[in-house]
Amino acid sequence: MGAMASHTPFFFTFDLTGTNPMSTNHPVVVYGASGYTGKLVAWKLAKRGIPFIAAGRDKGRLEAEMAKVPELKGHDYRCVAVQHDKAALTDLFTGRQVSSASRW
Repeated sequence: MGAMASHTPFFFTFDLTGTNPMSTNHPVVVYGASGYTGKLVAWKLAKRGIPFIAAGRDKGRLEAEMAKVPELKGHDYRCVAVQHDKAALTDLFTGRQVSSASRW
């Protein structure tokens, strides 16, 4: 086992069959996506073909960090900057089927 084995997070399996496509094109939010765990979650979502929003405080950093994950090339995701406050996070998560916070 390599160094990554001790840091591998638990991943949820998402069943998004029956999801209303009118609600959003990106049913999953990965909050804190620019970090180590966030990039692993993004990779797993891409592997499963699940579109997502990579969210965090700095859109430029999100875009740079997502670009480091080769499995995301051509995958349907978008980067969104959001303030770390209740109103902004509520707006971000409203209407989503799944959210994943890699840090709080």
